Order: sequence, then structure tokens, then C-alpha cells
Amino acid sequence: MDVVAKNIEAIGGTLSVDSLPEKGTEIIIKIPLTLAIIDGMNIKVGSSCYTVPIIAIQESLRPKESDLICDPDGNEMLMIRGQCYPILRLHDKFHVETTVQEFTEGIMVILEQDGKKVSVFADELLGQQQVVVKSLPEYLVKNKKNHGLAGCTLLGNGTISLILDVNGLMQLQ
Repeated sequence: MDVVAKNIEAIGGTLSVDSLPEKGTEIIIKIPLTLAIIDGMNIKVGSSCYTVPIIAIQESLRPKESDLICDPDGNEMLMIRGQCYPILRLHDKFHVETTVQEFTEGIMVILEQDGKKVSVFADELLGQQQVVVKSLPEYLVKNKKNHGLAGCTLLGNGTISLILDVNGLMQLQ
């Protein structure tokens, strides 16, 4: 077990062992996200590509004009089946130029994590695939410009896709 613990720690992970007499043993291995493979949905915003972890996606849809409302503070909301979701425009958040500005022309991806929900507005869905999560470049981490980003990945066509941190996006609301 020492060899396993040392190897896990060498890659930045942790290993914990909890044992109770006559109850059993629980072994928890945590590896860094930078070594994970996730199922992701690739979405396009302008010329940029983002990957959303599939586990966080509740649904995706093309909204009708009647599904969109503004609250008294001017915040954009999506009303679907009696549920209200705040809208996060990725092109505004990440300063990406796009020609798709109207909600009815793009796609809404409703994300859920820890009981919180948000509707992310993107230009289009590109498809689902498994991706290897790589760490963000050092300059993004140092300048703390990574809010809402969990990492990045290299897609099969050679382009780089930023992986969205759903928890981080929720905190922006």
C-alpha cells in the first residue's frame, strides 16, 4: 500500500485509508483533475470551442421568444415548464466575438450542480466525446482569469477546447 500511496502523491493526488474493527476498510483515492478523462459536450461560441462535462447537463434546447423573460433588475432568465433559470452568455463572460446574439438563433444548455441551475447560451452544439483534461496555462492561473474554467483539452481536429467549471460558472450568477 505504501507504493500505491507514494505513486498517487507523486502525481499530486491523495490516498486515505479508514478502517474500523469488524466494520471494514474504506480506501479513497483522489487523483488531480488534470489526469482525468471526462465525457464532455463540445459547444461553439464564435470561433471558440468549450467542453461541458456531460454529468452537469440537464438538457439543451433552442428557446422560443416566449421562453425568455427579464427580472426587475434586468437579469435575463429562461422559463421552461414553470422553472426559471438565469442565463449566462458565454460570449460576454469570456469576451468572444460572435454573430449569434439572439437566443432563438443559438442553443441553451441547462446545467445543474449541487442543486443550483444555470442556462448557458452558446452558438451551437458540436457533439459529445471523451476528453483528457489538461491543466490551464500558467498565465491564466497566475492572473486568476480562470473563473469558470476547469482546464483544457486537445480535440481530435487539433483545436484546443476550454473545459467549463460548472461550479465556477454558478458562482458568477
